[in-house]
Amino acid sequence: MKPYEMTVGPEGYLPPSVSERGVIGPSKGEGLVMGKRVPE
Repeated sequence: MKPYEMTVGPEGYLPPSVSERGVIGPSKGEGLVMGKRVPE
């Protein structure tokens, strides 16, 4: 995934959510570090 660059305009006020960027929430016993799932 390439780094996200914020643009000028409405997107600057409401950037895309992490789920729109393809980040999946952690399962039980896991956490998120820089968008990657890791064990707690």
